[in-house]
Amino acid sequence: MLNYDEFKRELLKRVRENAGEDMKVEIAAIQKNNGTQKEAIVFSDKENNLHPVIYLDSVYSQYRAGTELSVCVGFTVGVCRSVMDLNIDMAYKNWEDVRGKIEVTAINKDWNADAMSGIPHREFLDLVLYCRVIIDRNGNGVASTIVRSHMLRAWGISEEELWEAAFSNLKTEEFDIKDVNEVLGFIFREGGLSGALDKNEFEPVLYVLTNKYQNRGAVGMLRTDLLEKFAEQGGCDLYILPSSIHEVLLLKDDKMPVDELRKMVRSVNRGVVDEMDRLSDEVYYYRRGSGKVEIAA
Repeated sequence: MLNYDEFKRELLKRVRENAGEDMKVEIAAIQKNNGTQKEAIVFSDKENNLHPVIYLDSVYSQYRAGTELSVCVGFTVGVCRSVMDLNIDMAYKNWEDVRGKIEVTAINKDWNADAMSGIPHREFLDLVLYCRVIIDRNGNGVASTIVRSHMLRAWGISEEELWEAAFSNLKTEEFDIKDVNEVLGFIFREGGLSGALDKNEFEPVLYVLTNKYQNRGAVGMLRTDLLEKFAEQGGCDLYILPSSIHEVLLLKDDKMPVDELRKMVRSVNRGVVDEMDRLSDEVYYYRRGSGKVEIAA
């Protein structure tokens, strides 16, 4: 079995052989959330503004799990071609076609202070919100692009119009709130241990809030209508724990010390959550009837 460096060199060589003469293929370090970087294979050609990116760690994980190198090559080239085949004019050049594809993403403000230049954004507590255009969703993942200031000029819209569309879409986006036992039970069943966890034997304490795709779903904490309904059903106020950029955890207020919750969040962030996926070390609070999320006092 090839080690990582051997794998990426061989993968690059074979992908170049299969991608075609008009396609430029290279390995580059891509700047990600919270100042982190990931190595990726990046494709580009002279006729298309799209630059498909395939992260090497995910492909290498497939290889380590037993996938043949030839299959990894086929997967990588296939993703590239599927993205390049998208109609870019329909994908994001015309505002009327784009309006319904704008989605809000939440990341940490301080950890990404240098990354927001040229990107329309808004502050929310200790977070910053920005928008992405979802170009395509399929079995291979999500193809999207960050909305940048020059795109607004091309669309002929104001920043206010961008956010009006983004928050309108957020109101109709699908989010789920599930107790953590149900989520863990699904994981155990998928692993062949269906009898390992019977959720009826446990009183749910933590609940997971995320979107349908479990991708950048922490922004669901902005959906105060969902928080209000959940809090009313439980007859309590809520602590909101930032699990990652993909989800948050809801905890019914049972007078647990906020300092202890913060210690727990920070410990999990440092010990469990990938640095790229960390959302915050803070703890948030939703008070029934308030219609707003705040940092827990």
